Amino acid sequence: MTLQNMKYIIEITQHRSFSEAAKCLYVSQAALSLAVKETETELGITLFKRTNRGVILTPEGEDFLKHAREIVEQADFLKQRYQNRDLLSLRFSVSAQRLPFAAAAFHRLFHALAPERCHFALREVPTQSVIQDLAADRSDLGIVCLHDSHMPVIQKALDDNDLDFCEIGSLPLRILIRSGHPLARKPALTIAELEPYPFVIYDQEGASSHFTEEILLHELSEKTISVSDRATKLSFLRNSDCFSIGPVLPEELPASGEVVAVPFRAPVEPVHVGYLISRKHKHTDMMKKYLKYLEEELKRHDGFRCSGDSGDFPG
Repeated sequence: MTLQNMKYIIEITQHRSFSEAAKCLYVSQAALSLAVKETETELGITLFKRTNRGVILTPEGEDFLKHAREIVEQADFLKQRYQNRDLLSLRFSVSAQRLPFAAAAFHRLFHALAPERCHFALREVPTQSVIQDLAADRSDLGIVCLHDSHMPVIQKALDDNDLDFCEIGSLPLRILIRSGHPLARKPALTIAELEPYPFVIYDQEGASSHFTEEILLHELSEKTISVSDRATKLSFLRNSDCFSIGPVLPEELPASGEVVAVPFRAPVEPVHVGYLISRKHKHTDMMKKYLKYLEEELKRHDGFRCSGDSGDFPG
């Protein structure tokens, strides 16, 4: 059974006549009869019956026609799509934890390409949703910051979903508080000094605490505020004595100076910054461009430590 045979049968049905269909298709009636016979023999059904008003479909023929039309329409769509590939929309999607440098790199990519036709998507979501987006092919890349203590659980989730974590480098963690906070004038802070104050964390939508984007959650979990986006987090920091913890680039802080980043006094392990990619996919040129911008954004941070030469990402 061929696509051409399906098209012949659709045309015969529309005209209810072999001769009229042959005229429209510029083929002989014999060619149409052969196409019908081949299809009927292959499928073991009868497609048409003759009446004094022309040929009409049998019940089996009606069922066949419904599916044949869908197949022919899809084939026509593919043909038009790739014959006019210069007009195709440019598509690229990134899922990321709530990380400003991931958004900055995405903006740079979009403006550098300035595509006339595109569908770009940046999803800022919890860690588990980043993994789910990659596994379901909703996104091309996932951008995450991961802690050593959480890696065993997260690595299992990555293996279960055929994903790889590729490290770009590491970033130190900072404590975010308002400039008028009682602790704001200290050059560095300890965990003990933070304990009396509320800890603002990103909601992980029911996922295990190992998927949290904030380190030291258990030590500081007696007074927490869960939020879903960066704007709400900054609002709490500006207007209360709560604090947050994360990798922060200086330019990510509000220009007003209302929120400041204070180092930890005791050594705290940096977080690993990198991207998730499906093991089924290769690095595309678009991915490489985005990752180049991402690394440039990260290198603007004095505390960033590169894992190696990630400028030539593997294919």
